[in-house]
Amino acid sequence: MFTNLTIYVPDYFTLLNTVLTNADYYGLTNVTVGGLSIDALGAYNYGFPHAATNGFGTNFIYWDNVDPTAKFHAVIADEAQKLLPQLAQISKITPAVGGCQLDVTNWPGGLNGFVEGVTNLASASWTTNLVSFASTNTTPSVFVPASGPRWFYRLQIPYYPYSWSWP
Repeated sequence: MFTNLTIYVPDYFTLLNTVLTNADYYGLTNVTVGGLSIDALGAYNYGFPHAATNGFGTNFIYWDNVDPTAKFHAVIADEAQKLLPQLAQISKITPAVGGCQLDVTNWPGGLNGFVEGVTNLASASWTTNLVSFASTNTTPSVFVPASGPRWFYRLQIPYYPYSWSWP
């Protein structure tokens, strides 16, 4: 019936095991008691005083014994997005006076977008809207003003099926 349908199946079991053993890499906290992972609400009962910038347990893998936190949901979404056909991507970064020139490929022409940046990939605290832009072609160049010593960039397309924004 759907001859052109492609179903992508992320390996979430392997992702969960990787996150549980390398939580710091993902900017998450994996608290264990007796070798077992416990959730943010359970940690409170065990007297762990882990506080995060947005409240107790924000950086935990699980909020309760079933539900992942919003931060772990972002990791899950990123894993799913890796399986989808690549759309827009930064193909080249060229230093320029007062900033950087980003060359973009595969941009869906006619859609607006913005550039996000971060200095530490492990923190996952992306600065949004470093620069907004609109493009009528699929290979725009975007100038991003200097924001500090070392930045990593990513593109976002609001309201487009292959782009997510997380708190």
